[in-house]
Amino acid sequence: MKLKFYVFIIIIFNSLIINAQFYNTGQDDNSIKWKQINTEKFRLVYPDFAEDKAQNFANKLLWASQNVGKDLDTTTCKIDVIMHMESATSNATVIWAPKRMEIHSLSPQSSYGQEWFEQLALHEYRHVVQIDKLNQGLTKVISWVFGEMGTSAVLGAYIPLWYLEGDAVAIETALANTGRGREADFSMPLRAQLLEKGAFSYDKATMGSYRDFITDHYALGYQLVTLGKEYYGDSIWENTENFVARNPYMIVPFAHSIKKHSGLNKVNFYSSIMDSLNNKWTVEASDFIVDTVINNYRNKYTSYTHSQFINDSVLLSYKTGVDDVAQFVKVYFKNGRQKISRVFIPGYGTKDNISVSNNMVFWTEKRVHSRWQHTNYSVLMSYDIHNDELEQLTKKTRYYFPVYNAKVNAVACVNQTIKGDYSLVILSSISGEIIKEVSMPSFIKQPHFSENGDKVYYYLLSKKGFELVEYNLENDNHKIILPASFNNRDRILQLNNEIYFTDDKSGIKNIYKISNDNNAIVRITDVPFGVGAINSWKNTIIYDNYTANGWQAAILNTDSLKIYNKINIENDLYKSYVYDKEINIQNEISKDSVFNTSKYSKFKHLLDVHSWGPISIDVDNTDVNPGVSILSQNLLSTVEFSAGYEYVMADSDNKYYAKFKYLALPISLSLETSLKTGQDYMEGVNPIAYDISEFSTSLQLFRGFSFYKNAYSYYFQPTVQLTHVNSYSGRTDLYANYNALQTSLYFSQLRRRASKDLQPRLGQSYNFSLINTIGEFEVQPMITAEVNYYLPFIFKHSGFQTYLGMQMEINSSSRYSFNNSIQLPRGYLGTRTQGAISSKNTLAIPIVYPDLNISSLLYIKRIKTYLFLDRFLGYDNVTSYGADLRFDTHFLRTIAPLDIGVRYARIYSDRDGESSSFMLLMNVSL
Repeated sequence: MKLKFYVFIIIIFNSLIINAQFYNTGQDDNSIKWKQINTEKFRLVYPDFAEDKAQNFANKLLWASQNVGKDLDTTTCKIDVIMHMESATSNATVIWAPKRMEIHSLSPQSSYGQEWFEQLALHEYRHVVQIDKLNQGLTKVISWVFGEMGTSAVLGAYIPLWYLEGDAVAIETALANTGRGREADFSMPLRAQLLEKGAFSYDKATMGSYRDFITDHYALGYQLVTLGKEYYGDSIWENTENFVARNPYMIVPFAHSIKKHSGLNKVNFYSSIMDSLNNKWTVEASDFIVDTVINNYRNKYTSYTHSQFINDSVLLSYKTGVDDVAQFVKVYFKNGRQKISRVFIPGYGTKDNISVSNNMVFWTEKRVHSRWQHTNYSVLMSYDIHNDELEQLTKKTRYYFPVYNAKVNAVACVNQTIKGDYSLVILSSISGEIIKEVSMPSFIKQPHFSENGDKVYYYLLSKKGFELVEYNLENDNHKIILPASFNNRDRILQLNNEIYFTDDKSGIKNIYKISNDNNAIVRITDVPFGVGAINSWKNTIIYDNYTANGWQAAILNTDSLKIYNKINIENDLYKSYVYDKEINIQNEISKDSVFNTSKYSKFKHLLDVHSWGPISIDVDNTDVNPGVSILSQNLLSTVEFSAGYEYVMADSDNKYYAKFKYLALPISLSLETSLKTGQDYMEGVNPIAYDISEFSTSLQLFRGFSFYKNAYSYYFQPTVQLTHVNSYSGRTDLYANYNALQTSLYFSQLRRRASKDLQPRLGQSYNFSLINTIGEFEVQPMITAEVNYYLPFIFKHSGFQTYLGMQMEINSSSRYSFNNSIQLPRGYLGTRTQGAISSKNTLAIPIVYPDLNISSLLYIKRIKTYLFLDRFLGYDNVTSYGADLRFDTHFLRTIAPLDIGVRYARIYSDRDGESSSFMLLMNVSL
């Protein structure tokens, strides 16, 4: 029992460190006026211009609060919900320290047949239920001691992401006519992996890999939770959450409960589910052979999507994968051989569609507001292949899924306003100006120009799913081509006056054709796993075909089509989660209540104390020390406050502190008072100890500006900081009372990175600062300049970084100096110096990607080394060289990755001579 308790303490403290950032997602435009809908189960906060969407969402949340927790036998506490309406991101999240739900209003172009806010209400409220379910037993006691970060720590330490996301997907599917669990695309990557590569180890499947593509937690978790219920009983997950909540002192309570219900440990439970799926999917597998245009010869996951011919021998594709940064490539075909060359690296943002014709390429990219993180845009981009000209055609727009027609020099896009309204926009492909805009009654997705450019086809969301609609640009007539369906319909193509589209009604996403003769719908492909984008070239269809090694381009000749009528595959695992067939959010008669609203006062809600406890946590850098603390962050994420007492073990320093950040301006104010012990070391005499008391006040003005352009991200931040210090000790010559003013400028330009890159392949950063004192007490002013350069190295994913730092104290008669601002050589402790130059040179090289688990203790994804040579010229001349051997790992199967390792440094110092240094390294990668 004692061993379990000690391990529990270690895990909880590690989880508190991991969760100590108290995730701040950013700020909305400070000019927004906020309103609120306050109910028993939630408080919905939204911009005043989004009244209709807020009322709609409130009704969905109310339904969800009454139904999504029934199978877990729980009723939830009240939660705050905030709607970010100016975001060009399709996302939502539930965070528990501080406790809130954040909603981004953009409906994704890959959405299934359900209104976006309805999807979010089901999925995200299930997360609220899951977490609140933990607030019982010993976990509730922990929450009394630590506040919301206590529950969050138990959640992060013991509940795997595959359960949280898989369970939420299962409930969103079981309580509706749609949901990701019914989509063929959703299980497609796992299906392909099992049938073509086999199952990965549990650690690799749940914690990721740098070597192979890994199915996400949503799809993997959905299979595990639904089949877990089907095989081992309806109460398995309810009882598992109960057990974890009541027994967090155990090392692995989640796995213990699974074994209690299934008779299998967690790894064998996973393996049994994978074996079952493999058997099921093997029976259903298609033996259809596709005519592949691009072959992925390497045994690594690499996708070529949105492929379209430029001419008969050159194909343009969007290439992504575990080894490469996303890029446009040309594929040349000659004498039966292929050659692939990079065209260019586009900017940030999801490429929901790429449209190519007559040597012109169109797509959209994300642009961020320089100040407000929740205000961002989606702009239309073009690239002239022939002239190698890249152009941004629109600014501050929210356009999605562009499709180009060269005959009319126009691009059709979907537009979504900040109020949540939708329209079809026709733009000039030359200037980006609006030619025509057509308002839509509901969400539309994936438009497609007719061959002649006189019509646009699109999917329109209705209460019964998506309709396929034809819009005539000349007479403004809208005609329904296909009635509404909850099937996952995507993509539209008109070729030779016939319409093609993709649908997953067979259980696999395939291409269908609407016959001109009798409007009959026939299936013309029978691919093993799924079809993505479809495009045309002359009398052929070029489509994305999925394999376990990624998407490949395939061709289909429309002159020799086959018709397939294979028995449909049922994607019905969600049925194990159906606890009452009458409970379905899409089938129930609409009961839209009109909720009372009121103004949401920013001033009254500046503080929201969410966590506290007998430890001290530095919110900025996740340091944890003995002490006590209280933490606050408001719903708008504009105010952060922390206060408490800590004992800084490294400095034997007793410190009281209070820190306040107002990020809407932004301003940071901190107050600190400390009492520590100093010592004088005198030759031949015992050290003389004395107390030092210090009080400091710091006011910081900072405002960072970030933006993207093409393949680079940019960041610029000026900072002004005023600090007052009053330090007193038993030695009168150590009294100090001064005001310090520090001004600095920081700028960085970094190229996009592949997921395996150890550092940016190209980039630079600059930091310049000046610090001096104001008043009678003088400390020598100091100027600092620091630069970093990143360059590629010969090995893939490796890189070279060089750092140069210079500091110089301006001539002064003062005996006092500020601490060093520049970096010191690795392995060298150093002293304060009046002027110095420091250089640090680092070569980062990945060694191997072992994907090795050592029992359940450690999972190692990557081993890497950093070779370094450092030089310091100042009060002491120092040379340091050596190497870090580091491991990207997961400890005790927790989701937060650890970068751990050891450093050896050989040091040559004019003052201290030659020495060696060993150091253990650890960093939590969040």
